[in-house]
Amino acid sequence: MWVRKGTQYHIPTDDDHETFWAYGVSNSFTGKIHYRIEPTLCGEGFVRFLKQVRRHYPQAKIVMVVDRASAHRAKIVQDYLELDSNMRLYDLPSYSPKLNRIERVWKWLRRRVTHIHLFDSIPEMKEAVRNFFRYINRVPKKVLRCLAVA
Repeated sequence: MWVRKGTQYHIPTDDDHETFWAYGVSNSFTGKIHYRIEPTLCGEGFVRFLKQVRRHYPQAKIVMVVDRASAHRAKIVQDYLELDSNMRLYDLPSYSPKLNRIERVWKWLRRRVTHIHLFDSIPEMKEAVRNFFRYINRVPKKVLRCLAVA
């Protein structure tokens, strides 16, 4: 939009600063992506995500590669991992997103969903994110190519 030099144009918005976070992990053997949408990035939400993943793989030994986000290192997370001896988090070095395969899925999500659409509401955006995950979980070979394991 063009405005006269020295003039500031006011664009009204309904932004209430509501946010949400998505936790995610990939199964590098099947291409399945497990995700959970939470209102905040915190240890409690991450533990809910870990429990959700555990329900899908009740007997499996699980190793997750995580960045150094505070939610991943929270005491409640460490307490949960002490109870689940078959689940381990592997911390990546600081500032190394290229080593974390799920970052490739986040980039795909942004390209397909959040960077090309203007949403009227947060619930509408959440539904678009859910639809993205529904779609990619129907195309595991594409996911494995994205993760560069196929």
